[in-house]
Amino acid sequence: MRRIDLFGIIDIIAINKEITAGVQSTSYSGRKPHIDKILASDKTELWISEESNRKLWLITWKKVKKKRGGKAFTYQPHIDVFYKTTSSLSVEVSQLQLESIKSDPV
Repeated sequence: MRRIDLFGIIDIIAINKEITAGVQSTSYSGRKPHIDKILASDKTELWISEESNRKLWLITWKKVKKKRGGKAFTYQPHIDVFYKTTSSLSVEVSQLQLESIKSDPV
C-alpha cells in the first residue's frame, strides 16, 4: 500500500482546543530535503496562514548513544517550526527536549 502525505507535507495531524498541528516526521538525515519540500509547497502557506490557528512542525529523529562509549542508544527529537512572515515562509529551528513535548502536548 502506498502512503501519501496530506497535502504532500503532513504525516500526522494533532488537535487540541487551541491549535491544530500538521506534523512531518523523518530521520535526521532527511531533514534538509523535507525542509526544502515543505518550503517549496504552495500548500504550506495555506496551512499556516495568519487566519488559521494551525501550526506546521518537522520532527526529525537522531539516534545517539545514551552514554559515551556505551552500547545503548536512544532517539532525540529535533523540531523545526514553520511560520509565515509578512513577505515569505520561514522555518525556525527549535531544540525542544522530549520532556517538554510530553508536558506541553499540541
